Amino acid sequence: MKITARFASVDIGNDALKGMFGGFDERLYIPNVVAKEEEDRKIIELEKDTLNGLHVKIASPSLSNETGIYVVGNLATGYDHNDRMGIRSIKAESDQSLVVLLTALAIDAVKHFPSMNGEYKANFLLSTGLPLDEVKDKKKKVLKQRLMGKEHVVTFLQTPKLQGKSVKITFSDVLVNGEGYAAFLDLTTDDSLQTRNGYLNNKCIMINDIGGVSTDTAVFKADGEIHNKASQGIDEGTLKYLQEILEAIDKTHKVKLPSLQHVLDVIKNDKMVLVKGRKVSAEKEIIPTLEKAAKVQFKHIENTWEAAPELEKAFLIGGGSALLKEYILELNKEINYPLEFIDPDESVWMISRAYWKALQLYAKHKNLEIVSV
Repeated sequence: MKITARFASVDIGNDALKGMFGGFDERLYIPNVVAKEEEDRKIIELEKDTLNGLHVKIASPSLSNETGIYVVGNLATGYDHNDRMGIRSIKAESDQSLVVLLTALAIDAVKHFPSMNGEYKANFLLSTGLPLDEVKDKKKKVLKQRLMGKEHVVTFLQTPKLQGKSVKITFSDVLVNGEGYAAFLDLTTDDSLQTRNGYLNNKCIMINDIGGVSTDTAVFKADGEIHNKASQGIDEGTLKYLQEILEAIDKTHKVKLPSLQHVLDVIKNDKMVLVKGRKVSAEKEIIPTLEKAAKVQFKHIENTWEAAPELEKAFLIGGGSALLKEYILELNKEINYPLEFIDPDESVWMISRAYWKALQLYAKHKNLEIVSV
């Protein structure tokens, strides 16, 4: 069957959306933060970078109010009343996830679809996914129904380089994957869908994805089947600890960092903050908090190993794994579990890349002939 569509693989993470469009190389990263706004956001001038000034009006029958005006991503992180994905958020049913997803697709659409008077019609073949807990709760169908068979309209308001452009988004099909299965696919296949890491064949492994709000855990038996009992995530991630660090820095140094991304930057840049123009150490605020977060994660690893004593190796992925790596390894010195931390740059894009691979396998299985846009 021949269809005209653009391939998109999108990981809607609790911390950020990571999308690949048309291939592995065209990527988009948008913090998963949204805030409601007015049509006129009262600014002196537009931001220089499109991704720093995402201001959109979205009309979709799948939104709870059908139409809304939002700032998204980097811009929304600076709003006091912004919304992030919470512990109790259900990604398949979330307005926030839908807003960020449609915004990302619209950004890509204006680059690759033809326009008529600033209006674009964009059709996507989308591969995305849900945490294993939502897969268990039969939410894959819910997400697909929210996207398929509907027209979703994104209009860019006061957005640099895109202001006034409007995109009508439809979907030829939507493939909803389980995040744990996707990570396993990426570990065991290369970009050409050939086998890699063959040593993992016939091994029981754990893939532990430490996110911002939660940790998604998938255990695969030696025969490749999911271990349903041991594959239990936890409602623990890193965002609440970053918030704790932000508040501690404010209390101790009287410096209010504007966002959690700024906290991450401080951690990565020698744990120093600027106080009245001078660099001051924030290690006392940072290290004990990250050690506390690592203890929670390490206890979860121990519990998972008890539930699946046949485990031979654990892979730690996600932004949280990179943040907590040195502290988890310190805790592991005595027990010495076989833990492997995936390279942070690879890890961030691992799920999105896996969705892309799943999309190629799906198209091949369905004998789809894609006319690329």
